[in-house]
Order: sequence, then C-alpha cells, then structure tokens
Amino acid sequence: MSFLDNVDASHFPTTFRAREPSPTIWFILSQSTRNFAQLAIVCSKKFTGENFQQATSVLLAVRMLKVKMRFKLLWIMLCVAVELRQTLGTPIKRTSPISVDSENILEEIGDNFEGDMILSPEQETAVREGYTAKIDEKYRWPNNVVYYSIDTSMYTADQQNNIRTAMDQIELVSCVRFKARKAEKNYIFISSKPNEGCSAYVGHTGIEQPVYLEPGGCTGVGTIIHELLHSLGLYHMQSASDRDFYVTINFDNVLPDRESNFNRYDSTKLTDLGIPYDYESIMHYARAAFSKNGQDTMVPKRSNVVIGQRNGLSLKDIRRINVMYPNCYD
Repeated sequence: MSFLDNVDASHFPTTFRAREPSPTIWFILSQSTRNFAQLAIVCSKKFTGENFQQATSVLLAVRMLKVKMRFKLLWIMLCVAVELRQTLGTPIKRTSPISVDSENILEEIGDNFEGDMILSPEQETAVREGYTAKIDEKYRWPNNVVYYSIDTSMYTADQQNNIRTAMDQIELVSCVRFKARKAEKNYIFISSKPNEGCSAYVGHTGIEQPVYLEPGGCTGVGTIIHELLHSLGLYHMQSASDRDFYVTINFDNVLPDRESNFNRYDSTKLTDLGIPYDYESIMHYARAAFSKNGQDTMVPKRSNVVIGQRNGLSLKDIRRINVMYPNCYD
C-alpha cells in the first residue's frame, strides 16, 4: 500500500500530481532503441563477458516487436536491478539516516539562489515574479549536447575521473551527451572559485557558464551529478509546488537570512514536468540543510525515508531528464 492510498485526493489542489505507473517499468518502456542496446551490452558484460551482439539483438527484438510483457520484465530485472545498482550507485537505504557531510554543506555556502543555483537576470525575474514554466524550455541545451571544459589545474586525476564518471552516468540513462569543447562558445567550464562551494548556472545560458566544484568537498560523483543537473535545467526538489504535502519546514532552525532557500514555488513559476515528488531525488536537500543549530530544517511526512542522498540518480530523476531531453540525435 502506498502513501497515496490513504489520502483523500479531494483535499488536494488541482496542481497535485496524480499517481503514476511504476517508475521502473516506465524507465524500461520509455528508453530509446539506442539506450536499450546500450543497457543490454553493459548487462551482458557484467554477466557473461561475451555475446554482446546477441544480447543487443535480443533486446532490440523485444523493443521493436513488442513481445509479451513477461519477457520484457526479465530485462527489467536484468538491466534495472543490476545496471542501476552497480553503475549508478548502491540502492538508497530507506531506513538508515543520512549524515550532513561536507558536500551537502558546500552546496549551501554561496549567496546564490537556494545555495548552489546561479540564475540569470531573466531567470530571477521568472522565479520571483511568476512567469510561466515554459520559460525553462529556452534554457535547454540544443540537440541535447553539453560542451564542457575542465580546469585540470584544479583537480587531481581521480577527481577528473569522477567528473567524467558523473557525465557517463547521465549519458547512460538519457539522450544527453557531454562533449569536450573545441571552439564552441556555449559550454560549461568546470572549475573552482572562493566562496562558491558547489554551484552552477541553471540550464543553457548561451555563453561560457561555470560549474563550481570545490576540490576539497564537491568532487564526489553524486554531488557532481547534482550540479550537472542544474546545468541541464533542473531545480531543487524541495521547491516543488506540492512539497508541503511531503515535508515540513522548521523555520525556527533555519539560519538567519536563509529562509528564502525554503520558498515553495507554484507551477506557474517552476515546472514539475508532470512527475511526482521524489524523496529519493539527488536534487533534494538533506534534513539539516541551512540549519543554524544542527537540528532538522526539513522533516519528511513519511516515516523511514531518506532525503538529501548523493549516491546517484533516482528513477524519477532519470524520468525528469528524459522528459526535458526526449530525443536522441546520435
């Protein structure tokens, strides 16, 4: 039984999101043929170390010929249960608490919107004055390609590898592609700057745009994914229009002058992409975010859930990326 089974939907506003199909099944059925083939190859490597082409051919047949669902479920178990666990990170533990580590804190130290989001003047106007959510569409990367450059003087070889691993994990489950910059004018520049911690511009801005990753605490793969998703155009989960049905904000515990980081924005200001609230999102802040006393600033209304994880993409995170960038061009 789910949380919503005990809820009288008539008490919710019209913006409340309806129940959706299983995100696991949605993930498999929504993948492009190309991504299906990629997952088949990866899973085949893990299990047999051979027969990659055969595995790909079988999965393409499943996709193209629409064979019975029970056969697709075998691939759900194979590619989601194994690939998402082993490639995208260990499963999120629902019953264990999550600590506020240095990477969560460094996401909060800047004077940017909600700590780690750098907004253009037009985006600030859109958020604060209530433009429609469609404004976000102009901040999506053309042809799903994000060009990037890394300030290699700032990072060790392992840290640079983490950056590329984070990009690989996003590419594996979406049509987004990260390509090293040659002479492109529109690209993300991954570097570090004093007092910026972990932060990034939101969406495609049309110019060189920084993604700040403090080498001392922002180079875990999960934190890098979080900032890269800002660059793709995603906002924080706790800003969602229906968040008050899922978390309670304890403003008494919030740092002075940081209350605005817990603003809730209705669907005319920030789009929810039609996807339900996600405690497990890598875009959700932790319980003690912006806390002045170490006590919780956000408390989930469901028991035994974790918020603020930086282990990897949740299934709904994957779904959001694919809604924003639905078409593969390569």
